[in-house]
Amino acid sequence: SQNTLTGLICHLSTYFKIKPVWFFALGKAGDGKSVIDNASEKLMPDDAFENGRISEAALNRKSKTKGECYLDGKILRMKDFGGDDDLDKWKDTLSRYKELTSDGKTEFEVTSDKVDEVTKERGVTLFTLKGHPSVSLSSINSESFDDQFMRRGVNVSPVATNEDVKKYYYYNKGLINDHQKYVKEAYSNVEVINPYWSCLEHWFKDTDFYKTALSLYPSLVAAVTLLNYEFRENVMVNDKEYIISTKQDNQVIADIFNPSQGVSGSAVKVFNLILKWYDKKDKLDNSEVETELEQYKDDGLKIRACKHIFTVGEVKHKCGKIRALKGLPYGEIISSLNNHGFIEPVDKMKHSNKNIYAVSHHEPLDFREIKFVEGDVSKYMEDMCMMYGLTPSHLSEKSFQKSGVKEAMGFNIDLKLPPWV
Repeated sequence: SQNTLTGLICHLSTYFKIKPVWFFALGKAGDGKSVIDNASEKLMPDDAFENGRISEAALNRKSKTKGECYLDGKILRMKDFGGDDDLDKWKDTLSRYKELTSDGKTEFEVTSDKVDEVTKERGVTLFTLKGHPSVSLSSINSESFDDQFMRRGVNVSPVATNEDVKKYYYYNKGLINDHQKYVKEAYSNVEVINPYWSCLEHWFKDTDFYKTALSLYPSLVAAVTLLNYEFRENVMVNDKEYIISTKQDNQVIADIFNPSQGVSGSAVKVFNLILKWYDKKDKLDNSEVETELEQYKDDGLKIRACKHIFTVGEVKHKCGKIRALKGLPYGEIISSLNNHGFIEPVDKMKHSNKNIYAVSHHEPLDFREIKFVEGDVSKYMEDMCMMYGLTPSHLSEKSFQKSGVKEAMGFNIDLKLPPWV
């Protein structure tokens, strides 16, 4: 359910034309990636999506009838990528989508439909697409998606137990019912102001992906704010409508997303266990790691008995005792944690080329509550008044308090949770 909600919020950010956020459901075959991908799509209006599996030539043809901006604000469905063949097949198309996401424009040459009367050959024409779409896909081949892909969005991994899946199929027959259209339209003329921006920034400032987070998390908060549009008291100034984010909007993002952006849900769980098993102090002393390595190499200390160093095999052995973590791709998980700086290789195993690792990040990758500091809020309010040309009375603390009056619980209180939750 949380993974589905994550996908919905990413899609909303694109659909409301706040920031295009790609959504990846990654994991093993049969784990439920497609269920997450499909369920998050079913919560959106049909007009939010376009088929992403089309060639550059097909993009050119569709733009001639729909216009060069027809992909703006669209989520491009790529569905399941089974392996490297799929990635190779669509790499040119994905490159266009990457350019559009980042720059809002892509140009490339396509073969003309007309044949030159003299040369009897088809000419080449320059083709332009404009707009900011995102991509939604699932894949078992997570290692193929490098930083060029991952930094453009959010990835999740199925973590449901067998009992969770049983409940889902028991009540839902394995199907996703027709969506209900809660999202009516993109509020393109509404300006979102988040008075708690500084508090949100403080929440994610220690992440290794700070520059990406600066645009990602505030955009997701704005998407949640617009989702609650009908529940909010808005501010009208000079015929311009402003909707104000609440503490709840910000905390929803803190609840669902964490500063370990780019690491799968399975990797987060595994890292937190590694931290429990191997980080016995508040902060590791490098000398302890070096001493243990020397004992391992010279004195015959077994890796299994070590307190500060570990291998993929040892993590797999320990996690294998936990039913919900059996069968995970531990090599990929450890590689991901290493790539994101949460662990680091410190040596090689004896008689082997396999890495030995130590923890390099000493805080759990988990939910962190946002601290709403009054001074930060007041300072940001003053700056917003200057930037938007508003008077303090328009963006007063009273306005922020009032903005939550119609919010109820942030959702339609008549809605019932599905029985499998």
